[in-house]
Amino acid sequence: MREKQPERAQRLAHIGSWEWRVATDTVKWSEELYYINGRDPNSSAPGYKEMSSCYTEESWKRLSAVVTNALHNKESYEMT
Repeated sequence: MREKQPERAQRLAHIGSWEWRVATDTVKWSEELYYINGRDPNSSAPGYKEMSSCYTEESWKRLSAVVTNALHNKESYEMT
């Protein structure tokens, strides 16, 4: 079976991604993000607030501020 390009790129670069459905507090992780965080890809991803343990304190504060701003202004965001 042919690997999807975004998944292959994440695996090669050792980066992951996630998507958060605010209404249900459902988070979907890419397969690589499970590996980065040492979790079983067959398990459920943690909720948004639980993800804080996957970040340094400084990174989590930065991410939280950007997400809060995006929710407040009803706009998307991108971080690097």
